[in-house]
Amino acid sequence: MQKINLENTQQDNYQVRESYRNLRTNIFLSGKDTKVVMFTSCGPNEGKSTVTMNLASSIADGGKRVLFIDCDLRKSVLVGRYKVKKGIKIKWDKINGADNYVVYVSTKKDSGYKKFQTTAKNSATITKYGKNKLKSGKTYYFYVVAQKKVDNKYQSGKAGNATKRWSMTY
Repeated sequence: MQKINLENTQQDNYQVRESYRNLRTNIFLSGKDTKVVMFTSCGPNEGKSTVTMNLASSIADGGKRVLFIDCDLRKSVLVGRYKVKKGIKIKWDKINGADNYVVYVSTKKDSGYKKFQTTAKNSATITKYGKNKLKSGKTYYFYVVAQKKVDNKYQSGKAGNATKRWSMTY
């Protein structure tokens, strides 16, 4: 499942933000057992995506947990608008002395690791295993090795705790 952090939505206008807060308050006051809110219409370009995303953001700002499900499988405007990336985002603590990290991926816990990428960042978005795209429902194993630059060559095992391992189901 994709997780999106909305840090900067386009709600510059105070009146617009206040309108979404009012809508949020009306939903909260409609009953304690209200758990699901659904928006739909029969026509395109009526503002469903804009209203629902801004309302979801407003509800989250109000301290509630939100699960936003975009059911437009053919022409989702949210995927393009909010830059949803396909893949598994992994992140690890920076390792003192590391100049690079090499990320390996496997479908088996103890073997079959293939190099995915080398990065200077302490995160990566895994989009494929070897030449194949990731498959939904499959478990992938990750292995990150820290490297330190010594005499213009990157060497493993020279930077603190050099190995991180974990798994995740896509």
